[in-house]
Amino acid sequence: MRSLVTRFLPALALLTALASPALAQEDRNETYPIVYAQRPITLQPNQFMVDLNFDYLQLGGDGGDNPIFADVALEYGVMKNLTVGTLPVTLGLSPKAEVNRASAFGRYRFLYGAHFPLELAAELQVTFPFGDTANFGLNPGLRARYFINNAARLDIGAFLLVEFLKSQNDPGNRGTAIGFELPVDLSISLARQIFLTIDTGFIYPDFDVSVFNVPLGIKLGYTLPRNEEMPFLDIYATFSFPGFLSSHEELDLSDGTTSTTTDVTTDIWQLGIGATFHAF
Repeated sequence: MRSLVTRFLPALALLTALASPALAQEDRNETYPIVYAQRPITLQPNQFMVDLNFDYLQLGGDGGDNPIFADVALEYGVMKNLTVGTLPVTLGLSPKAEVNRASAFGRYRFLYGAHFPLELAAELQVTFPFGDTANFGLNPGLRARYFINNAARLDIGAFLLVEFLKSQNDPGNRGTAIGFELPVDLSISLARQIFLTIDTGFIYPDFDVSVFNVPLGIKLGYTLPRNEEMPFLDIYATFSFPGFLSSHEELDLSDGTTSTTTDVTTDIWQLGIGATFHAF
């Protein structure tokens, strides 16, 4: 694992260094640039964004129950530095049509500058349950966006995951599950209208740091411009391993002790295509 990382990171550094001089820096506080890596962490006032993608999830079996679903997300720039919207709402298409849950969010950017490479935003996510098995949740946290150069940016987040569990036998009886998530995304603009994103991070179901999940995904996209200054449509393809690296506890029935096991899973993967529409 370490050898792959040490070979991969220098290649990314060289790629961003080569692309950076060809991309003029734009004022991300006054515009929403065409160059993907230069876009700010919040939308412009009255900017509206709609994202739609279709995904196929391979579960590693014979393929009969592998789901196909659509994700829909909306965002709106209420005013400068404040964006509200929905996280991707998953609509099951096959083998069962259903909506399990939907999440809304508000994001406020409180640190930024015209020539300052770092932006910070506070965010609150609220999950509304649909159906008998989903739960209500609150996820407060922070997002940071660091602009490495004109061609690359790094996004890091920290979120507390609070889920209010309801009993299947007694819906009025609720417990609480608390975990945290550290999403990490690296975005590179290979050219003015071509971008690449690598998505990963750590998801901890509770505060036991020995139990975690690390997804790994890649997105390759192309931006259709509205004019010389603003994007119109981002079209993209994605490929990911939702549970690429995971650690969990196992019980030894012979002596009652537990041990932690770490696994790499590549037989469960997800393939998708999508588009993001921008209206100003």
